[in-house]
Amino acid sequence: MGKSKKNRAAATKQTQHKNQTSAEAFSFGDPVPVLDRRELLDYVECVQTDRWYEPPVSFDGLARTFRAAVHHSSPIAVKCNILISTYIPHPLLSQQAFSRFVQDYLVFGNAYLEKRTNRFGEVIALEPALAKYTRRGLDLDTYWFVQYGMTTQPYQFTKGSIFHLMEPDINQEIYGLPGYLSAIPSALLNESATLFRR
Repeated sequence: MGKSKKNRAAATKQTQHKNQTSAEAFSFGDPVPVLDRRELLDYVECVQTDRWYEPPVSFDGLARTFRAAVHHSSPIAVKCNILISTYIPHPLLSQQAFSRFVQDYLVFGNAYLEKRTNRFGEVIALEPALAKYTRRGLDLDTYWFVQYGMTTQPYQFTKGSIFHLMEPDINQEIYGLPGYLSAIPSALLNESATLFRR
């Protein structure tokens, strides 16, 4: 074998040896969450949609999380049952209507009573409007029912016919928010763990 072939073979072995032993490692640091949990609710706002404001959190999402875990729905049911057991029925507000009103308040932080009148303008009943679908108008004195579907379109309640009970929120004054929002991640984790065990 000639010198040039030996040199080329030696250079190839050195290159292969160098390539095998030379390795670089780098890292980008520890994983960092996109949003710090403390700041998450600072980004919440009531978005203007059409002729009303949307709530700062998804009411559909709150309705789904209500039954996500037994430890989440049970305390709400207990509070609801205690209030219903102490309620004295009124001719304008039945016990069942009061039950719906209380449950909406505890689940959504908002509850609405619609004043129903006869043709003479006399109040004949107070009926709870579903909080999941009731929205506050842009002028804050009107309310809309916005359940969409094949045969339903949003409609405006008669001005002054809605009583709005809301649990105060420190970031906005349009809608209330339930006090259990910080417990939702725990409830969802419990649900995920239960599904994982199955």
